Amino acid sequence: MYPSSQFPYYGTFVKEMEDALIKTQLVEIDRIVITKSQNYIIKAVSYLTFFSRVVLTLGLFGKKYDVVHAHFLNHTLIPFFFLNKSNMSKWVFNGHGSDVFPEKKRGDVLGKVSKWAIRKADSVVVPSEYFKKEVVKKFSLNPNTVFISPSGGVDVTLFRGIRAIDPSRKVVGFLGRIEENKGINLFLDAISLSKTKGIKAKIAGTGEMVHQLNDRIKQDRRLPTTKYLGAIAKSEVPQFFDDIDLFLFLSDRKGESLGLTALEALAASCPVLALDRGAVRDFVLHDENGYLVPQKDPQQIAKWVDHFFSLDQQQTEKMKNKAYSVALKYDSASIGKDLVNHYYHLT
Repeated sequence: MYPSSQFPYYGTFVKEMEDALIKTQLVEIDRIVITKSQNYIIKAVSYLTFFSRVVLTLGLFGKKYDVVHAHFLNHTLIPFFFLNKSNMSKWVFNGHGSDVFPEKKRGDVLGKVSKWAIRKADSVVVPSEYFKKEVVKKFSLNPNTVFISPSGGVDVTLFRGIRAIDPSRKVVGFLGRIEENKGINLFLDAISLSKTKGIKAKIAGTGEMVHQLNDRIKQDRRLPTTKYLGAIAKSEVPQFFDDIDLFLFLSDRKGESLGLTALEALAASCPVLALDRGAVRDFVLHDENGYLVPQKDPQQIAKWVDHFFSLDQQQTEKMKNKAYSVALKYDSASIGKDLVNHYYHLT
């Protein structure tokens, strides 16, 4: 899966990792990808074409590559049934989220395919320590064969980093798929309960609940001033975070293997309020660069939103500085080099 202009949020991790590798100038990359489609016929043809290209390319030219790095386990690993590994280079399989913890029934069937195929890998790459533990447990893998690479990291040069504080501005933000398990309703419920005077909200993204979102913004009088921006391009993400003061990352998915948008917020020195679960615990430090809320409780979330906006300028500045310093540990330049070094270690 690879992002497209119509669906810029699908397959983002793949593009981020590709960009990080290219920036190292230490590797050459050939890519076979598939983009999202909502037309079932086009989708079926796209997958068949993708599978055929993988089998033909690796079957005929497998020895040309030092490493074959396959993303999204459930679908991508199907062609590897038809390939003879002895004639090829090292295989690296990358799990990202819903491919390991499927959210639809067909994913359970494909998961059985993954469980067999993944054992043929020379290495399995995952985005976080949290996800490594889950993958090792689910697929009964040797932990030494599982490498952590945070999905390309964050290109901190694209973000302004530490910036001036406007004490009069009180804007919370949501960026991601407009879907229930990404927390869009929880976000709206929480901000409607906020007692912060003058608070505003900005939302960006697309998904299956866009119509419900627009209806609620129009009809729910409890909501503060809320602006829905629609889908935004990757190049617009830094500006989005510059325009908000607190980012709410409220995904409840077990397959939330990293939380890239939360990392991007930190890179823009924007503190993050997140649910206390999964990989975000690695970089959202409670009461230091954001807040971790244990339950999907809009009242508790609203309480911490109000707490943040009650901080004085010195406290806010300290939190923003900590956000940026943590994000630097995930800089794509170093993440890309670490992954290349892992390739060299395999070969």
